[in-house]
Amino acid sequence: MVTSHCDVYDLRSVTSCHTESRNAMCVFRLGVVRFSYCELMRHNERMTARKSLTVRKRRLVRALRQLRKDSGITLEKAAEHLDINHTSLSRIETGVAAVKLPYVESLLRLYGVPEARQEELLQLTREAKQRGWWQAYKDILSSEYADFIGFETEANETRTYELDTVPGLLETEDYARALISAQLPGATAEDIEKRVKLRASRQDRLKEDPKLSVWAILGEAALRYQVGGMKVLRAQLEYLLQLQREPNITIQVLPFSAGAHPGMAGPFVILGFDDDPDIVYLEGLTSALYLEDLGELERYKMVFERLLAEALSPAASDRLIREASKELCHFANNGRRRGMAAQGDDLARARWRKGRRTQANGNCVEVALVESVYVRDSKLDTTGTFPTLSVSSTEWKNFLLAIANNDKTG
Repeated sequence: MVTSHCDVYDLRSVTSCHTESRNAMCVFRLGVVRFSYCELMRHNERMTARKSLTVRKRRLVRALRQLRKDSGITLEKAAEHLDINHTSLSRIETGVAAVKLPYVESLLRLYGVPEARQEELLQLTREAKQRGWWQAYKDILSSEYADFIGFETEANETRTYELDTVPGLLETEDYARALISAQLPGATAEDIEKRVKLRASRQDRLKEDPKLSVWAILGEAALRYQVGGMKVLRAQLEYLLQLQREPNITIQVLPFSAGAHPGMAGPFVILGFDDDPDIVYLEGLTSALYLEDLGELERYKMVFERLLAEALSPAASDRLIREASKELCHFANNGRRRGMAAQGDDLARARWRKGRRTQANGNCVEVALVESVYVRDSKLDTTGTFPTLSVSSTEWKNFLLAIANNDKTG
């Protein structure tokens, strides 16, 4: 049996697969779904060949395909009626090729579609040709991302999961600018500003359309990575708290304590529509992928539900976001990070408490409960010459809980 040099690939970092035979099965992994080499190549051919796909065009081509099947007419017969080859018609039915109004008119008559339904689909054909607002940014948009924005613009529900960054719909401009600059190190300042403006335009629906529901799950790392520095991250965290108060936005944080979870396979977005099937969007470093298969959709929905179950509640998420924001402020003011040695006036003002198991000579571990928690060994110099550790109140609480549970591993 011929084997591949690589059994499983992560599409976010791998762009080709070397096998010992063209017939070898090379499997790629993106998110929580696996794809064979052939499936991936077919997808890439579709994505590079087609023009931007909108919700209306997707709805139209699905209707044309279903009407043909319901009429009992084969793909070859319908193509012959249009005087084109069956491959060209297949590309129309899958959204790869442009849908021409005369073709639609001819096919609807061939399929025996009632006049009222014909007019509805012809109007849909006209609307599908309309340019979206995002086309103004076509010089910086890949076809895949243009498709995503088109779908996102008409979705009534967005469920998004990010492991270590804030989702685009919830970013501040400064955070977005810092993130885009890091992700595209070769981009010009002009291109970066265009992308920031595009991201801000995507967010307009959050303010203008109360029917849009956004449910976001963020890994705790998103609260910790100092994208743009402490000041930018703190403003971003405060903005998340502000958004959380909106009735159509729900933000939940998946804490580090959740351990291993299915979301570690990578971020994803599930877009829901009133009258059309949902879509899963997966984005990699150099490519993107849409999933419409019912089985794949259900799997991602199941993963999202599992992540919701393991994430903190919205209220608890708020508390963690506030704590992360306060820590940034405290560390910025005192020039310290978590677990670093504390110095200065804070120690002089601190009220130290001895442990219950104080030895006869008075030696013990002392704790000062102020904005942060200070810890020192009493038998060392108490003037600040020896290190005093500073940790957050949450870390101290977790430490005490671990001791109470006889957990000595931490």
